[in-house]
Amino acid sequence: MKLFGIDISEHNGNVDMKKIKNSGVKFAIIRASWGHFQEDKQLRNNVKKCNDVGMNYGLYHYSYARNDAEAKQEAENFLALAKQFSGRSYPLVLDMEDADGWKKEQGVSMEQEVRTIRIWKEIIEGAGQYLMLYCNKDWWNKLRAIDAKLIDSIDLWLAHWGISEPSVNCGIWQYSSDGKVNGSSVRTDVNYAYKDYPSLIKGSSSKPSEPAKPSKPSKPNTKYKVGDTVNINGIYVSKDSKEKLKPAVSSGKITKIYAGSHNPYLIGNGTGFVNDDCITGKKGSTSSKTLKVGMKAKPKKAVSYDGVKLDSFVTKKYFKVIEVEKKRVVLGDGINTAFNIDNLIY
Repeated sequence: MKLFGIDISEHNGNVDMKKIKNSGVKFAIIRASWGHFQEDKQLRNNVKKCNDVGMNYGLYHYSYARNDAEAKQEAENFLALAKQFSGRSYPLVLDMEDADGWKKEQGVSMEQEVRTIRIWKEIIEGAGQYLMLYCNKDWWNKLRAIDAKLIDSIDLWLAHWGISEPSVNCGIWQYSSDGKVNGSSVRTDVNYAYKDYPSLIKGSSSKPSEPAKPSKPSKPNTKYKVGDTVNINGIYVSKDSKEKLKPAVSSGKITKIYAGSHNPYLIGNGTGFVNDDCITGKKGSTSSKTLKVGMKAKPKKAVSYDGVKLDSFVTKKYFKVIEVEKKRVVLGDGINTAFNIDNLIY
């Protein structure tokens, strides 16, 4: 199948959705929001018009996330915004482009972009929603080079102009940004969809395949109690998540305990969830283990401080610490490589 559609935002102005539908357009992907966090000025108007004329529609968010905390904030706000609207029959989309070069200026790495996608997948699909990723082929290739399994697990909306067929397998192909559609007075992004999304989503907007499975806790981690302020070196977006993220803060107060969960401790008023492995001790306590030169440490993952993938053998043994500078730790014993302290067991 091949269905013609458009994507629109406030930049398209006040469109005439009835004329757009009558011109043969089968779906519209509407920008809902951007950054962390601004609602598109035409969102509510565009959604109402789609519902009024029976136009299938989806929603997208243009990300400006620079770190894990901002990625989580964007995903949660976008999800809450999307739930306000009825009638949606196309996916929720994370737009990963950097058209204005802002993220490049901010030094956002591709590794961070992958972490942002992972956080979005966990939050959006964890809520039973159908997630889609928008990017061009160059970005898609760079993202896959870092984590192909993750990227391939998310439906792709490919932006690739000036060719006759999509260059990679995708659910939606944006083939031009210079389309002319009756009902829109400015140039319009035009697309083809290759899947029957209304049937896949079935009005509930839940993704039918590969539903998120709650993690099976290995043990009820309740070493600490509500009210304890603890130092942390990692954080999770939910009590059942298994994807450890870099925290935006180095400590926090435990405000609630979900006994038996993988990450039983809620930090602050929704900062995130942690388990015993994330906690390095109570804040102000001298019992926290400090990594020093001469000690032994082992990498958790075969990735250097600069994000370079290494041979898996480095995770099999402990190496002598020969240099410590804040979070940058150099291991010797023949490898002489720097690692992030959060990636070390010691």
